Amino acid sequence: MATLTDDVVALPDGGRPSPTLPENWRTVSRPDRRVFQRADRDHYIVFGDGTDEWLVVLCSQGDRAYPAPLAHRTVAEEADLERVIQELAEESNALIEPPKGEH
Repeated sequence: MATLTDDVVALPDGGRPSPTLPENWRTVSRPDRRVFQRADRDHYIVFGDGTDEWLVVLCSQGDRAYPAPLAHRTVAEEADLERVIQELAEESNALIEPPKGEH
């Protein structure tokens, strides 16, 4: 039951530590993948493995039937995947302007 909720924060993929993410992001373990989800917007980061590289995608679901990609990176398998996830989380945070009065 716990794997079906959005509040499952775990060390997925055999206990590998999650990347250090901005405060408004969390790691969510799903049965088939690890998802990095923004807590204050419907932005999330997913990744898939290819033959020699990773595809890392920042998406937004919104009211659409399918997620809309906002940004992506294709990186070699031996690349620093944690750094790429951190960059996309920061890019997501930069896409949303802070409320008036907060800078």
